[in-house]
Amino acid sequence: MRFRHLRLWGLLCILMIPPAFGQPTPDKPLAPVSKNWHIVNARIVQSPGKIVEKGSIVIENGIITQIGTSVTAPYDALILRGDSLTVYAGFIDGLSHIGVPRPKDDPLPRIPRPGEPDYHRAGIQPDFDVRSVLKADDASVAEWRKLGFTTAHVAPYGRMMPGRTALLFLSGKDANEMIFVPQVGLLGQLLGAARGQGQQVYPSNDLGTMAFWRQAFGAAKQSMAYEATYQKNPAGLQRPITDPVHTALFPFIKGEKPLFFFANEYIDALRGLRMGDDLGYKPILVGLKDGHEIIPQLKNRATPVFLSLDLPEAPKEPKEQANAATKKDRIDMPAQLPSELRRLYEVQKSSFQQYARQAAAFAEAGIPFGFAGKDAKVTNIKKNFTVLLQNGLNENQLLAALTTQPAKILGIETQLGSIEKGKIANLVFSDGPIFDEKSQIRMVMVEGQLFKYPKQTTNKTPKTNDTTNDFSAALGTWSISVETPGGTQQGSIQFFAAGRALSGLLKTENETSELKDIKVEGQTINCKGFAQNSEIAFTLKIEGDTLSGSVYVTSLQSDLPVTGSRTAKPN
Repeated sequence: MRFRHLRLWGLLCILMIPPAFGQPTPDKPLAPVSKNWHIVNARIVQSPGKIVEKGSIVIENGIITQIGTSVTAPYDALILRGDSLTVYAGFIDGLSHIGVPRPKDDPLPRIPRPGEPDYHRAGIQPDFDVRSVLKADDASVAEWRKLGFTTAHVAPYGRMMPGRTALLFLSGKDANEMIFVPQVGLLGQLLGAARGQGQQVYPSNDLGTMAFWRQAFGAAKQSMAYEATYQKNPAGLQRPITDPVHTALFPFIKGEKPLFFFANEYIDALRGLRMGDDLGYKPILVGLKDGHEIIPQLKNRATPVFLSLDLPEAPKEPKEQANAATKKDRIDMPAQLPSELRRLYEVQKSSFQQYARQAAAFAEAGIPFGFAGKDAKVTNIKKNFTVLLQNGLNENQLLAALTTQPAKILGIETQLGSIEKGKIANLVFSDGPIFDEKSQIRMVMVEGQLFKYPKQTTNKTPKTNDTTNDFSAALGTWSISVETPGGTQQGSIQFFAAGRALSGLLKTENETSELKDIKVEGQTINCKGFAQNSEIAFTLKIEGDTLSGSVYVTSLQSDLPVTGSRTAKPN
């Protein structure tokens, strides 16, 4: 059916939106036609080892309501075809600075008594909240989401105690929309006070840092005890003076919230555990790189751990010398001898394997663990997954360390970590086993909001002098039909050669717009456009004089089926 006085794509965007929403503005795009989804015919990995083949998932208002091979979806659910896709629970980062811009490295001012700095100058600020520095548009949010991470436990930058941490979803237009759990715990580390314009400030080493920790917790314990005494019977007592640093430490002294102790080296981890015993806080170790050294201690204590995703580079094997050394060869250093180079390589290789096998060693010991992205380069994450799998960890163990186990450590296992009825729809769609080097993540869903990623290809189109060889099958004018929830809508597309490139026009009733980013791969054409204040993206397959495929309408967050036929060939 045709609707007069409405443009084709305007109808797609407006047809199911109540009139009260009005026209879109650049700052407020039209809302999706529905918050309900029906994922069909997908391979669903509900949790490690629990799989539903060719299953369906129903999502209502961002919550999973049904899973299985036979479900009943709401009438307004948007259909998301999962053919050839595998669906996983979204990954959970154990601790990082995702969404937190690195502060400017401005020189700190000199202070009159560098041996007696106040708490904040020394780097102790448990009263600081990471929410105050979160940026929804920080590039790290999109970068980590593209890797399959949907939830991140984030902390501010800083020294000894940078501040309180929070759990956030990797979507939303501002910090308030991103926050999932506002105050999870406190980040702590053995990182002394920063220098200020060449001035060294106490504490500047590990012993001094631990002493300052004890001083802060000791004073907080005294303040907490005095406040309790005053509240019980204030008669004859001076009112307690509130210190924000001391007050912020109360929940950790009481064991109400965990302290995430960041330690790359096992000796620092042991120090953090010992201070927890002495000062009363409940530690969760974060960022371990050589934790294989203290597996027995961690197993006996049942200490939760987030291992580092920052792996060292594998050493390069030295090239064998083609000819034996002669008397004329000059050897300036013993390390230049082929035998010494080989010995050095073997030592480096053994050390690398210990780091790469850390996760497998924890799994073998039965210690639950997750992964922390702090200090890891986002460009190395997928490669590091491969390294872990090549060094003893299996795919189910790796998946558990990214989903079910961090959810349990962070206390959110009833809401996240697996694909189950009643849990939040944080999902990852891969076109193959997610840890396979050739597989790609095609979509990520965060609380029901969908993000799509085009398939990346390394195959280059061969160059040719004939400007039409690569896209001759597409040239001409095509009538198209788009199936919408309100009926079939008509339009046309014209493809024509423009030098060595393919150009196109989209025509709907009363509107003509240009198609851009046109890419041809065999018989498939991908192109983008903009109509009625909405971005659109076609994926079309041409077979002779017919075409079929889909158009993704951003404001609808939905793929709509497209069919068509050629009505005119090029002149």
